[in-house]
Amino acid sequence: MNELDKLVAQFRATPFLFVGSGLTMRYYDLPDWSGLLKIFASKLSDDVASYSKYVNMAKVAGHDDLPNVATAIERDFNDRWFNDPDFRMLPEEDIRNVSNLNISPFKAEIAHYIAQKSEPLIDYAEEIEQFKQLSDKHITGIITTNYDCFLEKTTTFETYVGQNELIFSNVQGIAEIYKIHGSVTQPESIVINAEDYDVFSQKSKYLAAKLMTIFMEYPIIFMGYSLSDTNVQNILKAIVDCMPESKRSLLEKNFIFIDFDKDMSSTNISISPFVVSLDGTLLTMTRVTLSNYSLLYSALCKKKSGLPVKLLRMFKKEFYSYTLTNTPTSNMRVAAVDDKRVGDEELVLAICKPSDIGRHGLTGLKPDDIYADVILDNLKYTPDEVLTDAYPELIRKANKLPVHKLLSKAQNAYPNIIPVDDYDSLLNTSILKARVTRLPVEHRNIEFIIKNYPIAKAISYIPLLVPEEIDISVLHDFLYGLLTNDETSLTGSAKDTMKSDIRRLIRIYDWLKYKEKPLG
Repeated sequence: MNELDKLVAQFRATPFLFVGSGLTMRYYDLPDWSGLLKIFASKLSDDVASYSKYVNMAKVAGHDDLPNVATAIERDFNDRWFNDPDFRMLPEEDIRNVSNLNISPFKAEIAHYIAQKSEPLIDYAEEIEQFKQLSDKHITGIITTNYDCFLEKTTTFETYVGQNELIFSNVQGIAEIYKIHGSVTQPESIVINAEDYDVFSQKSKYLAAKLMTIFMEYPIIFMGYSLSDTNVQNILKAIVDCMPESKRSLLEKNFIFIDFDKDMSSTNISISPFVVSLDGTLLTMTRVTLSNYSLLYSALCKKKSGLPVKLLRMFKKEFYSYTLTNTPTSNMRVAAVDDKRVGDEELVLAICKPSDIGRHGLTGLKPDDIYADVILDNLKYTPDEVLTDAYPELIRKANKLPVHKLLSKAQNAYPNIIPVDDYDSLLNTSILKARVTRLPVEHRNIEFIIKNYPIAKAISYIPLLVPEEIDISVLHDFLYGLLTNDETSLTGSAKDTMKSDIRRLIRIYDWLKYKEKPLG
């Protein structure tokens, strides 16, 4: 275990990522903020000094910062865009949106440019795949100032765009992306010029209050930023200003800053304390210096939540809605665990003693679950749990069940459960009578039947074969295809005769596959 693994292992929860442009500069080869402004300044003029001209204009006006450089470029860009149709690079539909939705052409063209350039670099395919793996159980959420959609494409998180959407939404703080500076999907939301930053600053206290719980409860990993980035410093200052001084030490323990050093060895990591000054307020955090993000992703993959964070978000959202309104939501009902009105995609909350949880779940098993498990191997309970707690009720409902698999894999003996011992006992009288006469000799082969007969016929013809004529692996693959391609094949929505024939085939497979193994 390296030093970074040890650091992550000490986290009390899976972290939030605070992501800057460095990440998509790496994976999409996109420019940073100043690089983006240089590109758009060059579209106005072939002069190599065109960007410097706008930087100088901002200095002369007494505003030596990128928002004011962007303001100057945007003013000339929009004027040229409206007066010169040949200057426009947007698709026709987006050009109409600029007028209809009152969007700045500068922002619309920036959004189009970034979207067009957002192609993952092959050299980092493995690293990007590692990043994708994080979103299931290894990170809680993401905050970003990036405009591109890399994070949406590599996670399944819910996305909130801009300050307003974040401030005025009932966010859950789990499995969510907060794009606080806007997104290419909504060009009007992009924060880039001086006026945008003034509005952002005015609302920063509301944003800080919204994010406060996250910053207090979760480790925050800053990545893709430089240590002097004004965006990060301004957001941190807003957070710190909302907190009493006595609580700031809690923030310091949670903040990890990833300092990317391209000249460092790809296997080396340096971890040290770092102090940032926020208008005179000193805030200490941990700095991790590296040149290989794989080291970070590998460490994060060793820290995981008990359930997928997307599922946790659904729980939290549904419970929040229920508590707020005191009425069932579209996904949550107050009902018994085995209530037929509750679908698989809905949520059932059961209140019971911990020792009863397994038993309550087992009593909700249906005969179809036992049949399906013979082929799909998808029961979440041990054979002993099923045979002890569920089988007595199930056999009363179904009369016949495939139990050879359960008995062969159980740890205990069950002398009261007597399985079918004779193969012919799996078949009814009509099948036994037709066994010799219905199928021509040259057709008495399971592969031939499956290949040459319709599915409904094949299902009824296979039991006409004797055990020596049935290849167990072929029968398994046939049944697996039936169950996975049609989830209703074992349920009441399937035709009764077909359902009965499929169940018989599963009992035949259960006998052929597991009969000879020790029982009990």
